Amino acid sequence: MDLVFHGEFREVDPPRHLVMTIDDMSGDIPSGVDEFFTVDLVDLGGRTEMTFSQTGGNLPSDEYSRAMRGELIFFDRLAAHVEEPRG
Repeated sequence: MDLVFHGEFREVDPPRHLVMTIDDMSGDIPSGVDEFFTVDLVDLGGRTEMTFSQTGGNLPSDEYSRAMRGELIFFDRLAAHVEEPRG
């Protein structure tokens, strides 16, 4: 299944904070209304704590929990891909 997203960066504070708009192009979010995806990174001395949030109030509350589950699946798949041996 392909999911197409569109957005733009609104805040960039390397290496610790990123805010971007997000639209899944499904029409669930009204045109011209911003939904925000925020990433905060904290250096834990050899490890990095990542905190993600999606806000905007444009979706029903169950959609936010569904979106977060999808994002966690994305990161699990990304981690598996990064760990794959290169040939």
